[in-house]
Amino acid sequence: MQRDLVTSAAHAYAGSVLGRMIRDLSTDPDQQDRLPLWMTVVKPILTTIAE
Repeated sequence: MQRDLVTSAAHAYAGSVLGRMIRDLSTDPDQQDRLPLWMTVVKPILTTIAE
């Protein structure tokens, strides 16, 4: 299955934004309680985008 170049670029950009958001949450002491929830939600999404 071929994807349109624009769609692929949008998915890659969204994945990188989500990855940076999780990285930033992991360094923020005020957000540490929400980090496990975000990691549970985002990991499958990032894996799917990476495929």
